[in-house]
Amino acid sequence: MSKKWLWILLIIPALIFLGCPSDDDEPVPQRSITITSPNGGESWQTGSIHQVTWNSSNVSTVTIDWSTDGGNNWTNAATNMTNANSYDWTVFQTPASSCRIRVADATDANVFDVSDANFAVVQAAAPDNASGAVRSDNSGTIETPLGARISVPVGAVPPLENGNVGTMVFSVERNNNILVTPPTGEPVISDIYQFGPEGFTFARPVEITVPVPEGQNPEEVALWRKNPTTGQAEFFSSSYDPATRKISAQTFQLSPWFITSRARDARCSGCINVANMSHSSWLMVCVEEYTLLYPEQGDWMPESGSGPLFAPIGTIGWASTGNWYLPQGTFKLCLQRESETNPGRYEHIFMENVVVHQPWHYTNPRCTNISNGSFTSPDTGRCACIPLPTTSVGTGDIQVTLTWYYPLPGVDLDLWVMDPDSEWCGWSNITTVSGGELDRDNKCSNYENGRPENIYWTATPPAGEYIVAVDWWSICGIEEVQSLPFNVRTVVGGVTRTFGGTIPADEYMMEVTRFQITGSSVNFLPPRRDAVHSHRPQMQKN
Repeated sequence: MSKKWLWILLIIPALIFLGCPSDDDEPVPQRSITITSPNGGESWQTGSIHQVTWNSSNVSTVTIDWSTDGGNNWTNAATNMTNANSYDWTVFQTPASSCRIRVADATDANVFDVSDANFAVVQAAAPDNASGAVRSDNSGTIETPLGARISVPVGAVPPLENGNVGTMVFSVERNNNILVTPPTGEPVISDIYQFGPEGFTFARPVEITVPVPEGQNPEEVALWRKNPTTGQAEFFSSSYDPATRKISAQTFQLSPWFITSRARDARCSGCINVANMSHSSWLMVCVEEYTLLYPEQGDWMPESGSGPLFAPIGTIGWASTGNWYLPQGTFKLCLQRESETNPGRYEHIFMENVVVHQPWHYTNPRCTNISNGSFTSPDTGRCACIPLPTTSVGTGDIQVTLTWYYPLPGVDLDLWVMDPDSEWCGWSNITTVSGGELDRDNKCSNYENGRPENIYWTATPPAGEYIVAVDWWSICGIEEVQSLPFNVRTVVGGVTRTFGGTIPADEYMMEVTRFQITGSSVNFLPPRRDAVHSHRPQMQKN
């Protein structure tokens, strides 16, 4: 063999060996963490629960720390936590102005991020809360010391699923930690009030009332709610009472409400005055179709079914006449009446081409008048634009309700409550020895968006510590969901607290709160993220 061929035979294997990378030469995946909240400028209240959020790449577990001196010293909040890009943090109890959050890879402390700038922790405002129970056959008013109020007319509380009289615990909680996002240029100027219970549609609208802060011009404010289904801020038609400096609106569903500053529009809104000539029956009004004079005022339209409501003289709330505030335009209205002798039976009529053409102002409400004494040739049934009521659930000395929103086919979350005897109440153990009972389970096979799950105590609950947890059971469809916001409302011995959170997909038994009952007192405690619960059954749901 020639030397030439010998060199070729030696060089080729060498080139192959040198040119083919081994497994050890594969590029190492880059790991990163970028905090998105709190990232500077936020103001969070002491003792509140806020979500710390971040973006990450190739990080499986994290450690979270907080600082009150701009990052010079750190206190641990969570260690070796499975990375879900979010963490529900219970804020410490001492106010501080130079706070930061640090999120680090639990396996490599060199991979981390810190809030870009300081955020503040401020002293939580004193509670301004109230709650009370109302039956289907009664009316009621729940009002806080500062004047936030729910007015519940007779018949608003739906019956139970078996048709018996229902009872609901209504609540008003001042909670300025609720995240709301009104349009740019309309800052929130009032306290944010959580009205409850969420997750229910009432048989008749209830009225909510929010005080206008001192020093604010009532001509330049707007009432908003956080839409319970979308989570977006939603403008609401409302009425202002100059004697009490309060704004009121009617709604079929409860959620957080607040007031923003809004520059007055010279065109303003319009007004319809409805006179119910028959004082013995309820009248509801809703919009079927409309053409607005100023199309940009489309966000001024009230929710489906919102409208004036008239009760018999002498009952709570709405008398025989009232105003309804709408944008200027031409409307097709549906008027609905419920039978006085046969509750649950309805008839309705349509009113076409109702024109609202004059600007409204609370000192000069120039309204288009509508009078209706008796229905002429009515159609049977309900107006399509008035929502169907949901049924009530059980309530007792303890009531815990879970609500979440996700369109069909839905996501199956589960509510669990553990009593002081360490017995869990939930879908596979619907009754406990101590009297706990689950009476509604919103699961894939009967899923309804926003339908609440409910656990309550049918007997006097024992003293001791209770644990409330939410479990991610399954995704009902094929869609991939990474996480889901939820609300849990607890009513314990007349004390109401609402807790918001976000549960990651497939999260097992996420604690929401703990509370202790001692005699007649109730003490709420933060959840323990390090607790391990191992009761989940292996059986499948129907």
